[in-house]
Amino acid sequence: MDERSDSTFVSMKVVLIGASTVGKTSLVNVATDGTFQDTQAPTIGSCFVVKKIKIVKKVIRLHLWDTAGQERFRSLAPMYFRDANVALIVYAVNDQKSFEDASGWYDCMESECQTIPYLYLIGNKIDLENERNVSHDDGLSLAEKIGAQFFEVSAKEGTNVDELFQNIAEACIKIDDDYHNMVHDEKLLEKQPKEKKSCC
Repeated sequence: MDERSDSTFVSMKVVLIGASTVGKTSLVNVATDGTFQDTQAPTIGSCFVVKKIKIVKKVIRLHLWDTAGQERFRSLAPMYFRDANVALIVYAVNDQKSFEDASGWYDCMESECQTIPYLYLIGNKIDLENERNVSHDDGLSLAEKIGAQFFEVSAKEGTNVDELFQNIAEACIKIDDDYHNMVHDEKLLEKQPKEKKSCC
């Protein structure tokens, strides 16, 4: 990627959470280096990679944290998403249990985070359409309930993966702009002269 000196850099922490075997690692691999493996070893703890996306003169560095979905590692998840800017809750459209778990992941995040990250609900494995048991409408309904953007993707075929991460990058620009506007407003308030108290 061409990173010229006139580019502005925006770095954001993006955490992927969800049940084991829903394809979180595959999604990260396809997004970052375009590779997909049919057999993927379960993530132990977490894995960290960076994906860069350039939009106009801004280079967005997505710090992607792929977390373990196994039950024995679930207690570690809060330390990864507490300070996240964006969170992707991932389930597999052919796994009803993973979809039910998605609500639990949201509840955990809600209880652990002072501020809920910008949320995405991701239904992976749409290439397994004949095995689907979570409908698009059910996914959309849950996304609306928890206030998340909704995408259905296939890490295996690459379907909607580029569109998803482009959308995340655009959301990160908005998050960054909102933060700087808030800081600017706070500085303006600090500069305002304090009202003088009159003596009676």
